This record gives sequence, structure tokens and C-alpha cells, in this order.
Amino acid sequence: PMAWQPLCGCNAPCRVMDATEAAWRKTPGDATSAMEEFGFSELWKLKTTNTLATLAFALSETKQDVVITGAIPRAERMALLALLVAQHLAEAAPQELVLLLAPYGDVRLQSIEQSAKDEGLRKHLAKVRAQTLAGSPHEVLQKLLRGQRDARTVSLVVVEGLPIDATEKRALQKLLLLLPSKRRWGPTILWHREPPTGELQVMEAALTASPARLKTSNALHGAQEQVRLVPESLAAAAKLVAQRLARRQSVAIFTTRPQKMMTEIGKLVPDETLERARLRIMNAASHKWRETDGIFDVVIHVDPPPNPSEYFLRLGSCKQLAMVFMDVTKYRHGVEAERGVERLGNEWVEFAFYAMDPATGGDAHRLRQLCRGEHFEKTRLSQSFQKDFHAEDDKELIWTAGVAETDTGLIFDAGL
Repeated sequence: PMAWQPLCGCNAPCRVMDATEAAWRKTPGDATSAMEEFGFSELWKLKTTNTLATLAFALSETKQDVVITGAIPRAERMALLALLVAQHLAEAAPQELVLLLAPYGDVRLQSIEQSAKDEGLRKHLAKVRAQTLAGSPHEVLQKLLRGQRDARTVSLVVVEGLPIDATEKRALQKLLLLLPSKRRWGPTILWHREPPTGELQVMEAALTASPARLKTSNALHGAQEQVRLVPESLAAAAKLVAQRLARRQSVAIFTTRPQKMMTEIGKLVPDETLERARLRIMNAASHKWRETDGIFDVVIHVDPPPNPSEYFLRLGSCKQLAMVFMDVTKYRHGVEAERGVERLGNEWVEFAFYAMDPATGGDAHRLRQLCRGEHFEKTRLSQSFQKDFHAEDDKELIWTAGVAETDTGLIFDAGL
């Protein structure tokens, strides 16, 4: 509908497919007002997903199954799913149960509740936690088998990424056998990082029926998001550029070192190839993506984006591969150097906590170790405990447990 098109524009690219007409009976303003009854998006900390949340809220209100596809920051992803659960429970009976299949789901919900500063928001989150069985498929299955809750009372199933681990796949299959047959448990809300293929499509079909599809960021054009840890990002990027230009693919590169980048590319790509190639180099720190910038087969970051919102806009311009090359070096002096300890370039530290989500294989393990080291450095006693202590009027030093969003939330969102 025309009224909703601005929400799917270049400033917050989203695409909705297969939604029923009921989803568009309200205006975007009506949907926003309804969503704000559960707390403003700022309170839910939906910084990069505000538009996505409005669309998802409008779709899920119709009780149609919803499949959300695209990269979303991990903490915001859980907040969005919690908001949609709160929306469902507002009209649910006290005995109804929600299944939230998500890694560390219970702890992450607790972190959101503890960090909430608005009383109304805390009430909604308390209800979400009371009527939600959260965790991995295996954890939720075990709780149901032990009789902690009754699977027959399930009225909503929420899945944060279909499992790829064999144990979790089997647990999901057994879990479905406990639920009311023929998907009679009510709606399903499902999130994918990338469009599913093969076995994941089969699992999706077992959980959903004629779902509305909401696509954002890398999923807009079906791009795969990857992260690689390398000793020299410019050289690694130049090698990838040479391979892709040889296939006559278009490439966009984001870097703060354009001259050095071109020098590395020039070592591998002939001048005649560069002359006819669609190759664009933009400033990673300052360029603001516009719809007129176009769509590229490959989007490469060799320096970090200025903020998550800009990064996801750039992902929405990619058709095949969105690659991030992060510089990792070894310490040159001290005990760390003797042990061969690695460290991230300082400019990558903030982005690294997000990058653990799409990283895979050995790079995922290395990145967790690197982030653990960075978190340790940021939380030494002389710094971290200062904010956990405060002096009362009598000058007695009182310790409190800290703030979940900066302590527990950071640790678990980092996967530590």
C-alpha cells in the first residue's frame, strides 16, 4: 500500500511479501501507536530495527505466520522477538505458553528485563518471562519432557534461527511431535540470517504455513554475509576483488585507505580489466549510503562502518557476497608476544562484538577469544568496579551488581 511504502525506502530498506490484506488495514501511524503501548522503540533499544519492528508488529497482529530474514544485531534481535511475544500475550490467557527457541534465550530475556528502566516495559517483560519457555530446542524439549510446562498450552512458537547442529535438529523434530498436530499451536515467528536452502527449507515448512515474509539488509537481494580475520585486510580484499572482477562482477569497497587499496588491487588486476570494471571505492567511516549508489554483486569492508545502521544499509545493496576483512595482529612485546597472542586492530573492537554473530568456523572461535580479551581489558578492577560501587550519605561504600546491559548482557551477547 502507498501509505506503507516510505517505510520500505532507502533509509530503512525492508520488503514485505505474501502478507494478508489484514496487515495493511492500519496506517503506519496506527501501527506505531499500537506498538508504543508496549513501550517506545527507544526503551526496547531497537536502534537499527525501528522500521523493521513496526512492520513485524503489523504483520504479527494478524496472527499470520511471519518469517523475518536478514542480519540484525543479536541484542536487538532478542528485543524485537520479546516485543512480538509481548504483543501476542496481551490477548492471551494466563495459562497459554510461548516457546522461544533461541540460544541462551532465558538469560537474554532476563538481561533485557533487568536493564529496562521503564516500569510499564518491565511489566510486559515480566509477563513474557512468566509465560515463555526459552532456550535451545534441546533445552526446551527437556523442560517439557520433565513436565515443567504443558506443550498442549502452546499458542506461539518463536524461533531465532533454525538449528544446524545435529543434536538440536533432532530435538526440534521431537519437540514438534509434542505440539498440537497440523500446526494448531497458533502462529509461528521465525528468523533467518540468510534465505534458507535445502534442509532448512524443510524445517521452515514444518513450522509455518503460508507465512508473510519480511526481508531486510542482506536478505533484500539474497547476499551471504561473511567475516574473515586476516593479518592484512587490504591484501586479502585485493585478492577477492581480482577474483570477482575476473568473473565480471561489480564490487564496492569501503575503506579509509583508498590509495593503498588501489595499489594492492593494481598488483593483481590488469589495467585493461580495471578500465571496464564496475569497481567503486568509498570512505568506510563517512560515506552515507543512498539508493542512487546502486546495487553491487560484492560489497567489501576493509575498515569498519561508522555505526550499525549504516552497515545494514550497505548490506541491503549487495546481491551475492558481503565480506568483512578484519585486521588481526600479534603482540610484539611482553608475555603476550612470547605466547603468540593475537589482538584486534583498535578500530575494529566495537564492530567485533557484532561480527561474532555472522562469523563461522575457526574465525568464529578466534573472534570470541579476541572479544573475551577486549572485554577483560575494558573491565579491569580499576575501571569496571568503579561504576558498581557508590557512596551513600554516610560515605559507606555500597556494592551493587552492575547493569545487565553492560555486564551480563555484554557477556552473553558476546557468546562468552
